[in-house]
Amino acid sequence: MADKKTAFVLSGGGLRGCFQVGALQYLMKEKKIVPDIVCGISTGSLQALGVAQGTDLEQFWTKNIRKKSNVYSSIVTIGNAVLLFGLYSALLAFCLGISYSIIPTWVSCIIAAPTSGLLFILVFGFIIFPNIKSINTFSGLEKILKNNFDKEALNKSKIDLYVGTVDLKSSVLAYHPKNEICIKDILASCTIPVFFPPVRQKELLSVDGGVRDVAPMRIAIKNGATEIYLIICDMLKPCPQSSKIKNLLDVLNRTLGIMLHEIIVNDIEAAVKKNELAAKSRYKKITLYVIDPDEEFNTMFGDILDVNAVHIARGIAIGKKRAAAVLEQGPMTKKRIEKILQMICPTGE
Repeated sequence: MADKKTAFVLSGGGLRGCFQVGALQYLMKEKKIVPDIVCGISTGSLQALGVAQGTDLEQFWTKNIRKKSNVYSSIVTIGNAVLLFGLYSALLAFCLGISYSIIPTWVSCIIAAPTSGLLFILVFGFIIFPNIKSINTFSGLEKILKNNFDKEALNKSKIDLYVGTVDLKSSVLAYHPKNEICIKDILASCTIPVFFPPVRQKELLSVDGGVRDVAPMRIAIKNGATEIYLIICDMLKPCPQSSKIKNLLDVLNRTLGIMLHEIIVNDIEAAVKKNELAAKSRYKKITLYVIDPDEEFNTMFGDILDVNAVHIARGIAIGKKRAAAVLEQGPMTKKRIEKILQMICPTGE
């Protein structure tokens, strides 16, 4: 087909991005598929950049992303938490007029901590860090990008690149093309709000584009894509939580995961429906392949910020295997997406 245009579309997913690495290696090295367009959101922006500038992504990940400190570090460390609790304990002991014998002090503190300890730590924490905007910092990833960002290779590349970010002030989603892109754009696209600090760019306060667009197919379609390989970092069919939901953070993570999954499924359903209308409308028919992980991968990466070299290597291998299976199975169809929707809501219409 003369006007065929191929796009790789890469979703967000934190360290689960290693799955995309394996899938891309299979598509480009085994099947010799070279995209005309590559679009990335969040962790997908890292892979999108690599594809556009010709980076060996498997080597990039295995060399640079081996432990947590390579990528990010915590602002509020365990040491800080212990210090805050120690200060709280001493203050409480003083206020209650307790003598500094070990047993009375700690017994009193333990009894009082559940009711007032958290409040004290929060208040004291905000006094010490009044402008804190996240619980982690991306110093490691920024260093990796500075060492690997190749503007010259990017400008020479025949592959069009789009990386998505959202400005917290205006709430506007922006896609940065390769001729304008900079390291801060990639860093901002990877910035999950609260977990990592927003990236300041002149008047903008930029974060993960996945806040508005989890699977950036629209920008690919807008730029003429007729064959899309959508590589997502979560199973398309509903997958039970592999680990126990023990605390508030677990509830938050799981809730966000379900919400993002819903957005991706709806986007895929919309693309399939557009194909039905293509013959009778201005829409071009789109061949859509959806490459998603298996249950083993989802179980292994219950925490999307868990940096584990062994898991990453296994995730890359699973990506290659799943890409091969999906290409053998064929493009996404109305019947398959309807089956997934039925799994999500068995009593729905």
